[in-house]
Amino acid sequence: MGQKFYGNSLSIRDAWCHSLATDGNNNVICTGYAKMLTDYDFITIKYNPSGTTLWMKQYDYGNTQDYGNDVAVDNLNNVYVTGRSRPIPLPSSPSDYATIKYNASNGNQVWAARYNGTGNNSDVAKYISVIGNNNVFVTGTSVGDGTNFDFLTIHYYDAWLACDVKDFSDNNDINDVSFIDDEKISAVTGSGKILKSSNQGNSWIETINTGETRLNSVKFLNNNIGITAGDSGKIFYTTNGGSNWQRKLFNSDKSLNDIFIKSDGSIYFCGEKGLVGKASGLNGLITSKNLDTTISLNAINFINSNTGFATGSTGTIFKTTNNGNSWNRIQLNSNFHLNKIKYDSRNNFYVVGKNGVCLRSSNSGSTWQTLNTGVTSHLNDIFIKDSSCLIIAGDSGIILSSWDKGNTWEMQPTETYKNIRSVKFNSKQIGVATGENNLIIRTGFPESSDYSPGYSKNQKNIVIDETGLKAKLNNNYPNPFNPSTKISYYISNDSRVEIKIFDVTGKLIENLENKFRPTGSYSVKFDGSNLPSGVYFYRLNVYGINESTGIYSETKKMFLIK
Repeated sequence: MGQKFYGNSLSIRDAWCHSLATDGNNNVICTGYAKMLTDYDFITIKYNPSGTTLWMKQYDYGNTQDYGNDVAVDNLNNVYVTGRSRPIPLPSSPSDYATIKYNASNGNQVWAARYNGTGNNSDVAKYISVIGNNNVFVTGTSVGDGTNFDFLTIHYYDAWLACDVKDFSDNNDINDVSFIDDEKISAVTGSGKILKSSNQGNSWIETINTGETRLNSVKFLNNNIGITAGDSGKIFYTTNGGSNWQRKLFNSDKSLNDIFIKSDGSIYFCGEKGLVGKASGLNGLITSKNLDTTISLNAINFINSNTGFATGSTGTIFKTTNNGNSWNRIQLNSNFHLNKIKYDSRNNFYVVGKNGVCLRSSNSGSTWQTLNTGVTSHLNDIFIKDSSCLIIAGDSGIILSSWDKGNTWEMQPTETYKNIRSVKFNSKQIGVATGENNLIIRTGFPESSDYSPGYSKNQKNIVIDETGLKAKLNNNYPNPFNPSTKISYYISNDSRVEIKIFDVTGKLIENLENKFRPTGSYSVKFDGSNLPSGVYFYRLNVYGINESTGIYSETKKMFLIK
């Protein structure tokens, strides 16, 4: 390679490299930090074996002091860096752990996570390691609450994990979810029930059974005011954060598919038969009209006091520029069935729909560009996180993320094949998604192990249930593979074990193993010679002594590349 220099730019005064790593293609990744004109930033550079720069990325938390300390690479050659970062631009302010994941090919940021310890003091991430593709471990030092410097290890599981939810819904569909604040969440079901969680989705209660056939949408204006709508023109609202709900009268038998609350408290909704309606507030009179009785409008969104959009079937988008008093039609491909529309802070509009459709407009809806999501499943919801990260949820357990305005997408592991109806995030980057068959999954929950006197915590990926069973499904190796890979697992009790292989649509490909096993570690070989390239999932099911009671299940993703 010879010598490579970084730091010749006039905006860079000095640069330090703190760690190196190599990926599966013998590329070299180095990370450290650079002294800029006003602050210090993470700097990560990827070189090919000849020394050519493939990409360079800078992490700047807003004119603060950010110092990169270590770098690691996963099985797919994605890059992870960690270090310390001050949340406010003062030299004396304490630092947080800062960890960033970059896409292997172009260096686009996939996610960034920060950790502030219990003592709200100095936290310094020093080392990072990645096991497989999903398990990220960051370790360093942290000042605890009432302690001095402790060892602190954070485990980021780069996936969506299921919650334990009892059967709230007669037809088992949880159609929409909305954060009330950073802790409380509301969700509505296909049997007309309204659910609430006060601990970021870890546990749920039923607040009311409205007795209606179906509730489709729920939104909150603030910590107190929320509204939900559903079939037969039913609208309910709360003024105490979802603890109690009451009916808002609306004389209609139409299904209401989506509802929106503007910052002034005014309410807008849309539904079947091209229905749109509005009210000045919770107590305001509802006025409505049918824009086109041959279509269904599935989503409504306003970007300011006057301009809003409604989208629906047959490629239809309606736009208003006078607060919903009149609507103008924008006709797209009639094959498009559009489910949701969202707007970011950079004047981009995004629409998602059936058959993997995702559209973007940068000129207030005058023209639309079709984005390649790489999937053909129906896409049901889109959320814009941090004004720059797009999150899409869809059928067959699909959740996609993009950090470049939808030009490229990355599939996020969800460990479910159920259809996902809704996805939302709070300001702490905690994500919750809901869907069919009582599905509630969450992401953004780092596990921490704080080594200080009298404190300990079990590590993730070792599951202990009420029977005392411990089980672990390891990452397959190699991954990606061609044509075969090894799947290994561990059980601590004598159990019947199943290993099943599924494709991305949820179709069962092979029962790889179904037998009784004594305590121990095992591995099985999966041969994909007769399968096309693509994403596949493998699931471990463990059964108790009677061989019928399921006591543990875990699913992971693998890539066959020919």
